[in-house]
Amino acid sequence: AVRQSHERISGVTATGRHYQALEPEAYFWVLATGFETVIVALARIGRPLSRAEQRQAYGETRELGGRFGLADRDMPRTLEGFYDWYAWMLAERIENNPTVRDVLATIRRPAPPGGFPAALWPLPRFAVAHLSWLTSVGTLAPRVRERLAIPWSAVHEAELSALAGAFRALSLLPASWCYLAPAREGFARRARITR
Repeated sequence: AVRQSHERISGVTATGRHYQALEPEAYFWVLATGFETVIVALARIGRPLSRAEQRQAYGETRELGGRFGLADRDMPRTLEGFYDWYAWMLAERIENNPTVRDVLATIRRPAPPGGFPAALWPLPRFAVAHLSWLTSVGTLAPRVRERLAIPWSAVHEAELSALAGAFRALSLLPASWCYLAPAREGFARRARITR
């Protein structure tokens, strides 16, 4: 299903190069940005991962890439190699294009969750969109926001800092209050295994 959803994504870069989302570099980029976003978001609004935890998370990202059909050679082998590759991608490959604009537009106007009455969606949509914008755009490197011409103000920064404080305060609550049932079950399973 993941591969099928990417089959129709294609385009032309500003330099005239044709691309397709299933090209290994582009396909891994989706996983890479997800991994990097989690690392940055946790450092910003949660508990930063240790280097050992980052290595484990990157290993899991590579495993996921393999399950999605990427070859081992299509992904940097080590965490350090990943960070070098990611910096190169940001410096050399990222550009403002229609696909980026489409993603940003989707963040600004998210569709209602399945089963949610469309007539009632406009009010919560504003809050959901704003929170998504703050967390998605606010965790991008400033040079990426500049290159993609994404506006980011001191007000946005203050809102994200306040949101980060709220998340840190929530992390002190019992897990049963903060996690969905599948996550709670996973934590309970892990606790049983490690006993």
